[in-house]
Amino acid sequence: MTGQQSSRAGWLWMSGLTAVAAVSSLASGSSCSAMGVEGDGGGGDPNSGGATSTSSDTGGAGGTHPPFTETTPTDQCPRPDTPWLPLAVDDPAFLGDSTDNASDDYSSYCGGGAEAGRPDVVYPVEVQNRGTLTITAAPAAPPTVVYVESECGVRTTFGLPPDQLPCLEAAGDQIQLGVVRNQQLFVIVEGVAWSGDFDVTLELTEPICGDGVINPASDIELAEQCDFGTSGGGGAGGAGGGAASNGCDASCRFETPVLNEDQCPGPNIDQLVGDPFSGHTVGFSDNHQAPCAPSNGPDRVYSLALQENDQLHLSVEADFDVVLSIMTDCDESKPAHCQDSPGVSTDESLQFTAPESGTYYIVVDGYDAASWGTFDLTATIQ
Repeated sequence: MTGQQSSRAGWLWMSGLTAVAAVSSLASGSSCSAMGVEGDGGGGDPNSGGATSTSSDTGGAGGTHPPFTETTPTDQCPRPDTPWLPLAVDDPAFLGDSTDNASDDYSSYCGGGAEAGRPDVVYPVEVQNRGTLTITAAPAAPPTVVYVESECGVRTTFGLPPDQLPCLEAAGDQIQLGVVRNQQLFVIVEGVAWSGDFDVTLELTEPICGDGVINPASDIELAEQCDFGTSGGGGAGGAGGGAASNGCDASCRFETPVLNEDQCPGPNIDQLVGDPFSGHTVGFSDNHQAPCAPSNGPDRVYSLALQENDQLHLSVEADFDVVLSIMTDCDESKPAHCQDSPGVSTDESLQFTAPESGTYYIVVDGYDAASWGTFDLTATIQ
């Protein structure tokens, strides 16, 4: 599944530093090979080497890298008079510099940057258009991490779940954020093991429903409420919160839940025992308080008939931090069992023995207000 929300445990200024000047381009190169064996392409774009030669023992020409953007990072949160790097749609910025001579001022959210002695530099960036910001890091030696903050030096989640925090720790990974016109951000590049050169690309594209990024509102457009990265925003299935729907309509807005599905007793799943079925909490209310989680996560309730001493096994796989519980009636003050694993957990399971025959109520809950999305639930009885 593609994930949306959870927010337990989930956007990036130089005093006394002479920064290394930005390089204008990467050098191309070549390599030799034994007679009759194609040579390797030379260096160039770190993501695409040069073509090999088929007629000699000399490697092909190296790839090319776009010119680096003429801007210099700061070693700390910049002063008020520090210029901002403007970033506009279809005008990417290529950041190439070094963490040499930089100090360790901040701690990253991923990789080894949180450890002491990891040098870092800061780029103040001002977004010129509403859209989707994509940050990509090229391979670097030594390895680096890249992360984003909306207030320099203050950890920012941007409403993202902990497993989707705006932090890169592997070359080729991406940070994607919905941004608005004139929004100011701080992109921080931090060495993991020691200082050295880095290569980071910032790209701003038009906001599109279905690109997997929840874009904020503009002066003339509503904010997206959901976006699962499928064409038109929503997934397979019809509207109205049915089991095959993900609750996100073609405009990336919440579908209106069917009235009797947004409260206890909810749909009956007696006929679905033994088979996994899909559901979602997208657009649903917080109607029930799971005793092992905070009180503001949206939830779904399903009713199920059990006989005395029936052993019920429940398992749920979600794309958000999920909590699973059972109630003996619709009075949430009488929970029979609640399961929430430590940390961010998108999978939960529990076993329950019915003390008497009757109807029981299964609650699939989000850990908090940002924990919502789609899930697969399986109930088996022995």
